[in-house]
Amino acid sequence: MNPKGEKCEIQWDRNLLEELERDIEKYDKIILIGERGERARRWLEAFYQSETVRHTERKILMLSVMNVHELSKSNVCVQSVSEAEARELSRLHHMYEFSDRFVTIPETKAYGGLFNFVDTGLLQMDEVWEALLH
Repeated sequence: MNPKGEKCEIQWDRNLLEELERDIEKYDKIILIGERGERARRWLEAFYQSETVRHTERKILMLSVMNVHELSKSNVCVQSVSEAEARELSRLHHMYEFSDRFVTIPETKAYGGLFNFVDTGLLQMDEVWEALLH
């Protein structure tokens, strides 16, 4: 639950595309960390520690296959998803145009990718979150 006592539950038993479309209307940003491992863990930790995330007024939904905990902000909802749900969400991300409201992390290590700039030291992690949330 978030500080206002509202449940941050996603009901995945219905059509996943319909749920995603509904959540895109409800949240300013939906972020999916659909992988496990050190790199993905690093992005999730950076999300929790980000000053940008702490101070944003945007409504954010963070979905992750890793263990997650709530943030003490009423406009940020953090939810665990299964690996099967994450794969399907990732497939939908690549199949449909969701503008910039639905982001998957980590992105591939393709040259020029936003996260590649962090890996090469050109951007700080919080600068990535600031870019993603605006």
